[in-house]
Amino acid sequence: MGRFRRRRFLMALGATVVANPLDCLAQPVTRVRRIGILAPGSAGASVVPDFRRVLYGSLGRAGYEIGRDIFVEWRFAEGKLERLSELADDLVRLNVDVIVAWNDLATEAAARATRTIPIVMYAYNEDPVKRGLAASLARPGGNVTGAMWFVDLVNQIVKTYEVLKLAVPSAVRVASLWSPWIARPKAEEQVAEIHDRVKRAFGMVVTSFVVDKSEEIPSALDRISAFKPDALFISSTTAITPRSGEIAAFAIRQKLVLIGSGPQVVTAGGLLYFGPDRPHVIDRTVSFVDRILRGAKPGDLPIEQPAKFELVFNARTARAIGYSPPPELRLRIDRVIE
Repeated sequence: MGRFRRRRFLMALGATVVANPLDCLAQPVTRVRRIGILAPGSAGASVVPDFRRVLYGSLGRAGYEIGRDIFVEWRFAEGKLERLSELADDLVRLNVDVIVAWNDLATEAAARATRTIPIVMYAYNEDPVKRGLAASLARPGGNVTGAMWFVDLVNQIVKTYEVLKLAVPSAVRVASLWSPWIARPKAEEQVAEIHDRVKRAFGMVVTSFVVDKSEEIPSALDRISAFKPDALFISSTTAITPRSGEIAAFAIRQKLVLIGSGPQVVTAGGLLYFGPDRPHVIDRTVSFVDRILRGAKPGDLPIEQPAKFELVFNARTARAIGYSPPPELRLRIDRVIE
């Protein structure tokens, strides 16, 4: 069994380990600043209030008062990914001090819109060096830096399936509901590699149910129901995340163990989440914003890889589907939702 205890070390190349994630508290805030938040999803998505709460809490601990020292300009594409460039241009016209870009597409849209305004990426899932956003992780060199979500998307998803096998040792037939990350051609290649590795390592045969838009999810769930899987995995993408509650309710009705690649899955009613600790990643994102607002250049700030991982278990859902976690899984749970 691979290791998936939460790790407590900083993996950023060239970075010094930071004990306090908000490490610039000594200097006073000197003037009103504006942060732009560029997000591909919906303002009404269930993940937004939690993100906003953690974000504002982190800004407060860094010495900022929302509405006095700092204003936050939110821009949501509402799932219409083609709008990201337009919204990024809007934030550039507003001359915000920093753009926080929520995932890969938002980061790349912001990078196309400006080479001067600092961009702090949140939950980036690609290699920013290969994508041309940074010269290196240790010294990005341009106007983009921030906190990545996955070090290696393929390896992280394989580890998530490893947790699923631990949760359901008898699982053989697994349904995977996903949509192409950023509609890139290599998404299918990555998924094929994941499924092949899962079959060889854990004896689970994963069948894909692919959606391009949120509106296709009800039909996909009908097909999954007819497929009668032993467990269900869902990816955290713009098309799927807004319907996490609906998918979780489906899994409960079907008495299915549901695990997701994003933390909103388990808060929406899914059984399990394994991956980066979201509040910690947001804290690190705010640390980048804070240092930039106090004069640091983004090109000098090393891009950070995930430092803390967690296995989250929804006890309410477990009771609803009559599930009792095996002892080995129970020992590895970091957080329980009651």
